[in-house]
Amino acid sequence: MGFRCMDTIERRKVQRSNTLKAGLISLTNGSAISCLIRNVSSAGACLEVINHFGITEDIILGIPEDIILVFEGEKFKRSCRIIWRNRNRLGVIFKQTASADVAPAAKAS
Repeated sequence: MGFRCMDTIERRKVQRSNTLKAGLISLTNGSAISCLIRNVSSAGACLEVINHFGITEDIILGIPEDIILVFEGEKFKRSCRIIWRNRNRLGVIFKQTASADVAPAAKAS
């Protein structure tokens, strides 16, 4: 039933590489939520939401289905759709291919 970062049964069409990269979930209202990019492929990623005040499911549930994922160290971003939510983790698929969607990320202030 859906994708999970820790599933023992691989259900993805494209294999993901484990990683621990800093990211930002950029929302349409201009705010951003810190995250760790746990794994990534050409098709999607697993994100772990970071809340320095204690992780709650309310934060995950409040994130809209369509987001922009900013890869902080690499200075680019991807349009994503959330396909599953589990405690403090999100599974996303990239909306377009990398060549059409990768763009320089806005500099954080």
